[in-house]
Amino acid sequence: MAGGTTVVSCGNGVRGLESPLILNRSGIRGAGADLFLDLYINTFGEARGLNQRQELIMALGNDQFLETKGFILSPFINRWKIGRYSELGQAGLKLDDKRLIGFMTKIADSNVGRVLPDGTVSKPVTASDR
Repeated sequence: MAGGTTVVSCGNGVRGLESPLILNRSGIRGAGADLFLDLYINTFGEARGLNQRQELIMALGNDQFLETKGFILSPFINRWKIGRYSELGQAGLKLDDKRLIGFMTKIADSNVGRVLPDGTVSKPVTASDR
């Protein structure tokens, strides 16, 4: 198909990083450049009589600070202890999800990363990202 468009998608999250490898191996130069990952941090707290266990994860987002400060906020808790452990260490295991409330702060990080032809990823966090 001359002049056609090819779209390659290998899933979301980490699996999505496979697309540049496929494109590179297909001869498309520059695939994997300008990588950004939407860096984020989760903030948790405990409250009496409140929790977000039954709430949809990131069901809404607040973008009022996007233009001026470069971030969005979204309600979020990590419902799984292993997730809280990976984020907070031992302190994450002690949080009671029956009292857990929280939000995610996500930035539009700099697109200075790259997926290298061998599949490794280089994604520095810039001063602006910090």
